[in-house]
Amino acid sequence: MKNILIYSSIMCSALVACGGSENETEAETGATIPALYSYSRPDTFGINKTADILLPMRDGFNLTCDLYRPAVADGSLASGKFPGIVAAYHGYGRTMPPFSQVGESFIFSPALARKGYNILRCQTRGSQGTGGGSPAPQSVELVEPWQKQEQIDNYDVVEWLGAQPFSTGRIGQVGGSYSAITSLLVAGRQPSPPSLKAIVPYSGATDMYLQFAYPGGIRTAENGDARGAWAYNCSTLTGEESCSTRLPNEWAAHPTYDAYWEEQAIDPGEISAATLYINGYHDIFIAAADAITPTLNARDDFSMILGPKGHGAVGTDLKESVILAWFDKWLRQDSVPRFPKVIAFEEPVQGGQDRAYSSWPPRSVVNTTMYFQADGVLNSQPGSSHTDTYQVSDGNTSEDLLYTTQPYSEARLLAGPMNVTLDVAFSASDGNLIASVSDVSPDGTEASLGLAGYLKASHRESHKSPTPLVPNQFYSINITIPSKHWRIDAGHRLRLKISSTDSVVVSDAPAGTVSIRGGGAQASVLVLPLIESRK
Repeated sequence: MKNILIYSSIMCSALVACGGSENETEAETGATIPALYSYSRPDTFGINKTADILLPMRDGFNLTCDLYRPAVADGSLASGKFPGIVAAYHGYGRTMPPFSQVGESFIFSPALARKGYNILRCQTRGSQGTGGGSPAPQSVELVEPWQKQEQIDNYDVVEWLGAQPFSTGRIGQVGGSYSAITSLLVAGRQPSPPSLKAIVPYSGATDMYLQFAYPGGIRTAENGDARGAWAYNCSTLTGEESCSTRLPNEWAAHPTYDAYWEEQAIDPGEISAATLYINGYHDIFIAAADAITPTLNARDDFSMILGPKGHGAVGTDLKESVILAWFDKWLRQDSVPRFPKVIAFEEPVQGGQDRAYSSWPPRSVVNTTMYFQADGVLNSQPGSSHTDTYQVSDGNTSEDLLYTTQPYSEARLLAGPMNVTLDVAFSASDGNLIASVSDVSPDGTEASLGLAGYLKASHRESHKSPTPLVPNQFYSINITIPSKHWRIDAGHRLRLKISSTDSVVVSDAPAGTVSIRGGGAQASVLVLPLIESRK
């Protein structure tokens, strides 16, 4: 793969109008992080387990569930009513490793029953270990991840728990990955369960088309990251034999944003429950954090934790105490330490720390425009008009263009999503655009800042109704690179790469030439959300 690489000739410190230190509101929230991370209360109950409950859905189908309730010292049920939590509602096979062992982890376990919660764990319809008895035989046999029937069942599960005589009627839901998505879908679909008052999804998506199967309209690859591989591994994961063949074929049959995908997406603004959203900058679903941001900033019952992890990882971005505090606040209605709007770990990990903000991106961010100058320069000025090109070959590979800044004279903090606007033409009638950013140290070592931004050019106006390109005609196309929270140390540079293929998506870009114009009136730009780095 050929690189076209040049550095800018001016100091980056001259490019940034820094917003200064965080305002008082944001600085104040930082004091609450230690209090949240140390939040606890004693175990006041034991656990009484009822296994293999056949929970009836509205159509007569039975989901297999385990119920964990607070117990007294002799193991008998504690008297009184308790709030409830639906934990890990997913389609992973009930007795299939490694998922049969996840019960040992805090978030999937009945441990919260010791704190005075009713915990209900159910398998989704069609997954290995579920009950059966539906009047529709096909639904007994097939798992249909994140689709309408699964959402309806989730509603019924929540309302069943809320209606029990041992329940206060205040229910939460928690889960990671698959079960984070189900949590978001059940809270965001209308109508949502009246009993659902709080959710804690981590590593979850709000839109299965844009964040899972077709980022930017480009299909994820089977041998790419966990998204593309998931459908092909579906039978192994769920225990349902047809899934690994059926699901990839379904996804391939729906390459545009049609009703099939609309059913598997929500508007975060429609989420009915108090939401603590947790994710990592290197997670496959980090774009969901940016989708949630407008609702996060507008509502008092939303908070977000962003950490330095990949998919489903448990680290500084996921604290058991924080999850307990969230449910205690919204289900038990206890007084708990105040939640910052956002807790974001500052990368890189070495020397990084959690920061608290009252909005995302932080209010002190200054969006700094960097122009593509000739020979791969990123500069605060447009410079003279020029055109850079790279080739996409028949072998499903492409060259790329690299644009790199001069070393920063002082540390800066990148905080939020980045936006790329390209003035671009293709010799073919379509093409893929992939934009990624890395940190370049003084010795030349590159560190990826996480997930790239993707767009199929024909989807530039609509994922529902793609519009072919006129070959060799220039278009203004925007690409969003998901949120980062990265410290750019003094002496380091930022590097933007533009290409048409990578290891994540299917390399289906037509062969030909990609031309990008910069400078003058046709300025291609990278917009960086920058603030002054704090010590």
